Amino acid sequence: MGSRTSSGPIKPATATLLATPVELIHEIASNLDEDDILALRLTCRTMNLKAREAHLEAKYRTRRVFLVPIGIENLLKISQHPSGVNRRIRRLVFVEQAPYGPLSISNRNRNIPGLAPTAGAPDPPEQRLLSASKADRVDLFGLYCGETTSMLTLAFLNLPRVRTIVFDAEPYNICLSRSELNLFYSSLGLEPGTTVPEDLATTKIRIFQNSFVLSNGLSKVLSAAVTAGVTTITKVIDCRTGFRRKERSLNYFIPSHPQRLSRLHKFFANLTILELCLSCSNGGEPGGNSRKLRHFTGWLEAAGQNLKTLRLGLVDLVYDLPLITSRTSIILLPMLPVLKTVALWSFDLDIPNLRGFLINCKNTLVDLRIFDCTANDNKEDWYQMIWLLHREFHSLRSFELQGWSKMWDIDDPAAPDYALPDSLTIQGSCADPETKCVARLDFGTDLFIRVIRSLKEELEKHADADGFWQSITNGGWKSGARVAATRLES
Repeated sequence: MGSRTSSGPIKPATATLLATPVELIHEIASNLDEDDILALRLTCRTMNLKAREAHLEAKYRTRRVFLVPIGIENLLKISQHPSGVNRRIRRLVFVEQAPYGPLSISNRNRNIPGLAPTAGAPDPPEQRLLSASKADRVDLFGLYCGETTSMLTLAFLNLPRVRTIVFDAEPYNICLSRSELNLFYSSLGLEPGTTVPEDLATTKIRIFQNSFVLSNGLSKVLSAAVTAGVTTITKVIDCRTGFRRKERSLNYFIPSHPQRLSRLHKFFANLTILELCLSCSNGGEPGGNSRKLRHFTGWLEAAGQNLKTLRLGLVDLVYDLPLITSRTSIILLPMLPVLKTVALWSFDLDIPNLRGFLINCKNTLVDLRIFDCTANDNKEDWYQMIWLLHREFHSLRSFELQGWSKMWDIDDPAAPDYALPDSLTIQGSCADPETKCVARLDFGTDLFIRVIRSLKEELEKHADADGFWQSITNGGWKSGARVAATRLES
């Protein structure tokens, strides 16, 4: 009988970070910032090689650019760097505020931009940044707009792989990264490889000096990219879409020459996502807003032939409120054939134009949202629009109509005898008999009702708008409490 030898218990293999595949290293690094990955690279020669690509991607793939001289000069410097890091930039986030100004700790209730701190001396981290700001702030008036735009153009000439342009939505309360602190507050000595002190890392800078930045930032940035002949942009996201955000004047979109529209068409040849919030005023010359919106229609038509996602908002220039009380800003939407997602805020809509706009993309449209928009006759026009969606839009999977009840004032000669729902939501194909529509009506003082009905049954049962709205609101649209809830407060 042969002998047996015992090898003892088998010890589990010990996994080490150095044995981790490069692909997993990159996955881990995607959740770290550039300084964390740099620290990882500094552990040993092997990890330095493995994490090098991930470090460069983290550092350059997305660049935040403050539209002040130092910020633009830094972008130009990167775009011309001989190492080729310019080819790594895919996403540019532009901030239209200067990174200098009054400072406050994020957990303090002192967050009104431009206001001095309340009684008491600044906290130590605030004092350090205030001192550094005074020491490092350059003459922000040193570059004229023409020179600054030229620098942006030169930068775009050397950014062959940029795909996305974003304009920051909330620049008033930001945390600067270590590299940004080193750029704008160099006297702090935060060179690569150093650690931001904990008190500074949790300090948010309240920035407010609009006069120190490039004016008309969106227009200047896009003009620079067009002049540079960029054709790689797939997304332009102005994150201000919605209410109480800084908007874009319609004057930005008035073309100076038909040739400019042709250049825009080439620039936006690959654009698939566009988000913008526009502004206009109820005052001024009669019809001025509609005239400017027609110019914007030409701009959008030139930019949007390959758009798949379009989100547009309109706010009042002075009061920053939706324009829902008068039809002074009628937009005519161009025919964009491949749209999948559409969201519109606070426009006066021409329903025949909207119908043609939607039919043009009915085979691709899957998501449609309309907020605080008015029609000529809301009761009849929106009923007919819902019928159109039911009859023609078999690809549509989500529809929401919100905030479109006509507001009225107590001094109006005749108070309305109805108020349409605050929202109507449809999830699923409008032609599917199983698809439900949900109508919500607010009655004030936190009281509301939701009515759920089969959309197909309701449309086929009622041949007129009054019968349809009466049924899907359980008669609530004509109650005195509901009508009163839509009255404008004086």
